[in-house]
Amino acid sequence: MSEKKEDLIWLLSMAKRAHQRWVGHALAIIEGIAVEREYIPLEPQQCEFGVWYYGDGRRLAKLQAFRDIEAKHDRLHGIYLEIFKILFHGKEPSLFSRLLGKKSGASKEDIETARRMFQSLSDVSREMTDLLDEIERTLRRMSDQEFAELTRP
Repeated sequence: MSEKKEDLIWLLSMAKRAHQRWVGHALAIIEGIAVEREYIPLEPQQCEFGVWYYGDGRRLAKLQAFRDIEAKHDRLHGIYLEIFKILFHGKEPSLFSRLLGKKSGASKEDIETARRMFQSLSDVSREMTDLLDEIERTLRRMSDQEFAELTRP
């Protein structure tokens, strides 16, 4: 396997881990645990995964599985934003820096609603992870020539 291919696979796995951490932080917010600012519901292009997806990841844009991720990633951020608004009574994420370390003040009903919504977020996350795994398998099966074709601008 070429070094370039291995490098891209490594970046893909780092992006997948960043995504999984972000999802874990969504659950932490629901459970009333303070999280770092970078794990609030940012725009899809601003999270660590999005920076990869809209940056280095674009080299994979010829793969259908890669293109299929975008809508799911956008949906994931939409669900997270709704969870955030339920827990923080409609406040925008930009205000989150003032909320760090504070309880949301959400009612038990709000927290239960957020937990149900998290299940949807988790389902979309699993679909994204499946696509990322598919991309990795595809890359590993490619010859060096196929890989060069894929990543040629």
